[in-house]
Parts: sequence; C-alpha cells; structure tokens
Amino acid sequence: MIVSAPSAVAQSEVAAKPIVGLRDNRPRDFALQHATVIVSPGETVEDATVLISGSAIIGVGEDIEVPAGFMEVDCTDKRIYPGLIDAYSEIDVPAPATEAAHWNEYVTPQRSAAAVATNEIAKADKLRGQGITLRLVAPQGGIVKGSSAVVMLGGESAGQKLLKEQAWQHLKLTVPRGSSRAKYPNSPMGAVALLRQSMYDANWYRQAWSAYVADSSLPRPETNVALDHLSRAIGNDVFVVDAPNERMAIRAGRIADEFSLQMMIRGSGREYRQLDQIAELNRPILLPVNFPAPPDVTTGEEARNTS
Repeated sequence: MIVSAPSAVAQSEVAAKPIVGLRDNRPRDFALQHATVIVSPGETVEDATVLISGSAIIGVGEDIEVPAGFMEVDCTDKRIYPGLIDAYSEIDVPAPATEAAHWNEYVTPQRSAAAVATNEIAKADKLRGQGITLRLVAPQGGIVKGSSAVVMLGGESAGQKLLKEQAWQHLKLTVPRGSSRAKYPNSPMGAVALLRQSMYDANWYRQAWSAYVADSSLPRPETNVALDHLSRAIGNDVFVVDAPNERMAIRAGRIADEFSLQMMIRGSGREYRQLDQIAELNRPILLPVNFPAPPDVTTGEEARNTS
C-alpha cells in the first residue's frame, strides 16, 4: 500500500537571506523504515516506510523504494502518528500605531498575530512533546480582535516557522475581561452594538471608496485603516467568534446571517444545553479539549480510592 504525497511542500527549504559562515549540509532527507504508521483514524499501515524530505512527508507505504541520498532509520516496534494541530491559542498583539485607526480601541481588525506569532515557538519543546506540530495563534483582547497566524513548531528560521500569515479574522461578543467600566462598551449588549455598527461602517467605507474611484468629483472619504481591513475581510475571510456560552453561539449565528459572513464558532463545550438551535446554525464549532490529570494509583490503597 502506498499513500500519495502532497502536491506541494508546506515550507520552503531555501533561505531568503545570505548564509553567513559555513552552510549546513547535514542530511535533510530521511526514510523511517519498518514502522507501524497510523495514517488516519481507522487506517494503519504495518511495516511501512515514511519518506521525509526537508519538512515535507513525500511518501508513506509498505513497498516504497528509498531514493538515493536518504538516511535510513530503523523504526521497528515503533508507531508513527500524524502531528496534532492546536486549532486555537491567544497571544498579546499590540495594535499598529496609526492616526487612521478606529475611534474605538476595541476595534482593531488591522492587528495581525503574525507580527509576534513566532515568539510562541519558545514553548515548542513542551507542545511537541505532547504531539503538537502546528498551532494557530490569535490576537488576545478586543471585540474586533484582528487576524490569526499559523506557525509550525519547528524549522530553523522565523520565515520557515510562519506557515500562514493571515488565517482567520476574530470577533468577540462581550467586553474583554479586565476592561474599565468607564469605557464604551461596558456590557455584552454594548459589545454587540459596537460590532454590528463596525460591520455596517465597513460596508459603507467600501461603497464610499468605490464611488470615489469611479467619480473623483465626489468628496474623498477619510482613510481609516481599521475599516479598510474589515471591509476587505467581509465576504472573503473566515470569522471566528468567541462564544463562552451557548447563548452567545446562537447570537453569533445571527450576526453571521445578518452580514453574510463565513463564520466559525469558538465554542465552550456546553453547546449541548441548546443543541438543536445550535445545530440549525450549520456552522463549524471549535470545541475545547481538556485532558484531566491521570489519577495517582501508585499504591493499592490509592487505586482502591480511585473511581
């Protein structure tokens, strides 16, 4: 059995900067042989060979001829699994300094986690030890929060670690924790009102500039970086909405319908409380996974007291 390789390599192995000093010419092509490979849920290949060239898996199968120059590694009695993907994590991302920003500091669609996402690689050893090889990093805080980036937990340079610079656009339907009650908005109702108004403003901004480009005799609209980013995201990008409870998930679906958004819901794990209504939304849901700590059963007494 042979599993076909991807048609494209995820990361370029060619450095964009000149090499200072001696070039590293250690082998980058490997053949992992005689392993039990779990290709996908329910599909296992025994005594398989996995061909790896740089950062790309180019072949998996039982009867694969190892190309010349590949370093062969005996993996007898070992199992090989696909890397896990951490589909959501957050990081503090400062808003770019500009005078043409939105009037409300909670609306920052121009923020991009790509600017600081590779800093998360400092935690790569722990995550890779858990089998995680790919991570989505989103901006923390705000109501229109900005765009996330996808990083590989490996690679030699920041350019190789950054797999996708602009992944999703992120929204929140309530006021971020720790925010001052003296600022607007200071309630979930105000947060939803600000979000909806920002969406309408972004649509108006796109129409105003389109009209000005078509007829320069019209008044030139003011430049607003936030509305420009948001107007281009509507209709093109996937929006991920934080829904800390099942009511917020239903509210997120209504906003998606109102503005014809491609939307995904970042769920709470309590969607079962209003499951029928949430299922009717027909939206993908990111659910949290929390593995409990294993019980201490090192002694017979502790084992008996463990349910």
